[in-house]
Amino acid sequence: MTDPMHIRFRYTLLVTLFIICFFGSFLLGKYPIDPVTLIKILLSKVIEIPQDWPNQAETVLFNIRLPRVVMGAVIGGGLSCAGAAYQGIFQNPMVSPDILGASNGAAFGAALGLFFRDRLSWCIRQCLYFWTAGGKPGFSH
Repeated sequence: MTDPMHIRFRYTLLVTLFIICFFGSFLLGKYPIDPVTLIKILLSKVIEIPQDWPNQAETVLFNIRLPRVVMGAVIGGGLSCAGAAYQGIFQNPMVSPDILGASNGAAFGAALGLFFRDRLSWCIRQCLYFWTAGGKPGFSH
């Protein structure tokens, strides 16, 4: 059995690394933002701080980097949950999405999107219909 202090240390280390990578990713990019400016810009939304940074830094931070970093964290969390669900269902730590055909379905959806890119709204409606209603047995209109 694993020691509870060892498990707590592991979780603390992983959360700390996630926070460092999360905030560190705001600093990387074509338009450099130093850490002090990053903290000032983030705190300016919570408390009143006199602005001594360029408007471009705030625009880059909130319109480009923040959505990308948040979506990357959300998508990564979703993928990790999906992987854990696969491992739990099949009781196999080496399971992959190919077993149930999820990779083939994703490839087919991407091919449909490329093929119908001129009529994308039609394709999205059809995919949404088949995803919600068509995939559920016993669904009646």
